[in-house]
Amino acid sequence: MADKNQGEVKGINKKGEIVQLPDLIVKSIIEDCTIDGEIISDKLFVFDILSLSDRNVKMLECIDRWAILKGMEFGDNVEVVRTAFSKAEKQKLYNDLRARNAEGIVFKLKDSKYTAGRPNSGGTQLKNKFQKEASFIVRDWTKGKRSVGLELIDRDNNDERVHMGKCTIPPNKEVPPIGAVVEVRYLYAYRGGKIFQPCYKEERNDVYPNECLMTQIIYKAGEQEEED
Repeated sequence: MADKNQGEVKGINKKGEIVQLPDLIVKSIIEDCTIDGEIISDKLFVFDILSLSDRNVKMLECIDRWAILKGMEFGDNVEVVRTAFSKAEKQKLYNDLRARNAEGIVFKLKDSKYTAGRPNSGGTQLKNKFQKEASFIVRDWTKGKRSVGLELIDRDNNDERVHMGKCTIPPNKEVPPIGAVVEVRYLYAYRGGKIFQPCYKEERNDVYPNECLMTQIIYKAGEQEEED
């Protein structure tokens, strides 16, 4: 989240910690407000608002909060995410995102109140990822290589740490320390096996290790249903 109060702008991560925002984003937040979004490179993509000036808007319906966002002025490095309402608009947006290999799309009930955290199925929001992605704990380093072992916690088996494979760290990124939480994309996974074709995304300082659970993993078609 980004919060501007009496001219001072601060970032707030998932843990509630204060973090530094890029200067270009700070300069692009013009009005006093608290907004929720995601930073990609040096741009903040906003998908919700909690307050405007001294007005708390968290309990307003989603469609009303969106209208407030669309009526606000932002600089070049803050952008309100594309939103669709009719069936035809939603289908077009979905198709457009799939065509350009976007990470996914989030569906929200238009009358829902603001809720923090990741969208969950069965709630007021549903995140549909086109690319499979999960948060892992760095298990170990591969000697002589820019590669780390990944593991997850199995809550159904006395919190056992499960080895999920290795992931190469690109040369333009630092090798994360053992015990760090990292975000990794992958092609698919089988039950009892490791993730296939992992692709390192970033280190996550806003996720706790105890949130890195096996339940994040999406299994290859047919595998999950057989077990269930």
